[in-house]
Amino acid sequence: MVDVEFPIQARALGERLGAEVVGDAGAEVRALAPLPGCTTGTLSYLSNPRYAPVLSSLEGGVVITERRFVRAGTPLTFLVVEDPQAVFAGIVGQQVPEIPFEGVSPLASIDPSVKLGDKVSIAPFVFIGRDSCIGAGSRLYPHVYVGAGVTLGERCDIHPGVVLHSGVWLGDRVRVLAGSVLGSDGFGLFRAKGADAQREMPHVGTLVVEDGVRIGANCTIDRGTLGETRICRNAMLDDQVHVGHNCTIGPGSIVCAQVGLSGSVILEEDSVIAGQAGIAEGVRVGRGAVLKAQSGAGIDLEPGKTYFGSPALPSETAFRILRAMRRLPRLLDRLRACSPDRAGDGEGIA
Repeated sequence: MVDVEFPIQARALGERLGAEVVGDAGAEVRALAPLPGCTTGTLSYLSNPRYAPVLSSLEGGVVITERRFVRAGTPLTFLVVEDPQAVFAGIVGQQVPEIPFEGVSPLASIDPSVKLGDKVSIAPFVFIGRDSCIGAGSRLYPHVYVGAGVTLGERCDIHPGVVLHSGVWLGDRVRVLAGSVLGSDGFGLFRAKGADAQREMPHVGTLVVEDGVRIGANCTIDRGTLGETRICRNAMLDDQVHVGHNCTIGPGSIVCAQVGLSGSVILEEDSVIAGQAGIAEGVRVGRGAVLKAQSGAGIDLEPGKTYFGSPALPSETAFRILRAMRRLPRLLDRLRACSPDRAGDGEGIA
């Protein structure tokens, strides 16, 4: 990450980034902006060809981009790099406001048995139960609840209102956004013989979250009934994701907003589950497989393939079916027109 302080001229910024400057090297940058709002004094980036036409409507701004998007002679200044998004993200990361607290607040409730690493930050109104361990450099924001026997690794970032139930284990650099609940009981209902009501199976397993995981706001991740639920290294969960008991989310997997995983689902490495998709109990999603938005998977998905629909089918098949369905009204009209026993309103044809 390169240190950048505003204001700065494009020439100096290019030198720090190792970028080629095309355009006005003296253009000053005072703030960051989204690409459509990149005007004089602002800095943005372009990496997706979909947004390249926006450049024609801009004037005076500085844009970090690849050489293929440079438009010489336009009223813009370009900083040419290999990976514009990564470079811009490094600059944005330096603009994140500092947290409003340092050290351990006297308003936090911390059991005497808790072990705190060096340079931890514990905000007011945090509760930490007995025999828990908070790793060096970790930060707990206001109103975080940490149950008994919880382990946090180093440099974890636990945002306001997060609940970590007893026995949950988090590795290093885990980020949990506001309102998420980790390690709650699963939905293990059953009806005993002769009983007239459902009973709940006790959940005495745990939840393991490995290094580098990101868990979005208002997610709910259940502990194992027995054994564990596991979120593997560098997995990324969007907001409002539900992960049922005894699931495994493989390394580098991406789970988008409002996805629901039933119990014992396995996502292998680098799988992608798009928004509002649902996966039934015990289904295995193969390595690198993609389940598109609003799909429902009730059987195992093969590695490396893309699926769509409910029930989920390989995308090519699902889209053929959709195209055929769009033709059905016209085909039905033709059938009605050809039917010898049709009534005036088409009665007799399904």
